[in-house]
Amino acid sequence: LTKRGAVFVWGSNKGGQLGTGISKDHRKGQEFVQRPKPLTIGDPPALVRSITCAPESSACVTMDGEVYVWGAFSYYMSHTNDFSIPIRVPGTPVP
Repeated sequence: LTKRGAVFVWGSNKGGQLGTGISKDHRKGQEFVQRPKPLTIGDPPALVRSITCAPESSACVTMDGEVYVWGAFSYYMSHTNDFSIPIRVPGTPVP
């Protein structure tokens, strides 16, 4: 997370925790991002004020107070099977 609210991701994406979407390699459990890659949060893209990461999931709060989740745990919050991209949590923004 940069001072200006941009998010960059890298490392293992086994559980979709990077938020970069599902790729052919991800389905095999082999996706690994070598260099920092920018991650788009929301549509239109939002700036992020805080972020938290776990072994196979991530979450953030945008400058507008919206909460987004992605990775293994966000599967239960999504109406689709694609948990590998940031999904806005209903009922947000938060103060």
